Amino acid sequence: MNLNTEKMTTTKEEVALGRLLFDEESQLASVLDYGGDYLKVLNGDETPKLGHRVNMGYKGELRGEVNGSIEGMDHIEIRPDGMFKLNIHATITTYDGKKIAYESGGIVETETGEVRQHVWFRTQEKEYLWLNKLYVWVIGKADFATGTLTLKNYVAA
Repeated sequence: MNLNTEKMTTTKEEVALGRLLFDEESQLASVLDYGGDYLKVLNGDETPKLGHRVNMGYKGELRGEVNGSIEGMDHIEIRPDGMFKLNIHATITTYDGKKIAYESGGIVETETGEVRQHVWFRTQEKEYLWLNKLYVWVIGKADFATGTLTLKNYVAA
């Protein structure tokens, strides 16, 4: 497998990324906050001792080996250290009308907006069965001011 020269960097390790599967541009579409204000947590005005729960709906577009739209819900836990722990369930609708389930977990560093995720897919659509065998790493940025996500999805090397 040809490896991309990009790497996913953390403070303790580097992980080589495989081929680029698709780029994703998404926009925040809805917010359900459970008894608090996630913006206060983001701004550092509030630090919940037990964490904070917020659901964020989003919509976006995919371009690459898979082309289409994505729509989903991220069931976020804002940890006491301010990090976002992600639990994403979404649906990809390809431009030819096929449906692909998208499930992901990961983290967002709220100070920098750096996103790191892992993704897996499920579908029974004949043309996209190959996605069921993949494990995907995602790196990118969350812009909290605009509600925009810019992500690159790589097949795990």
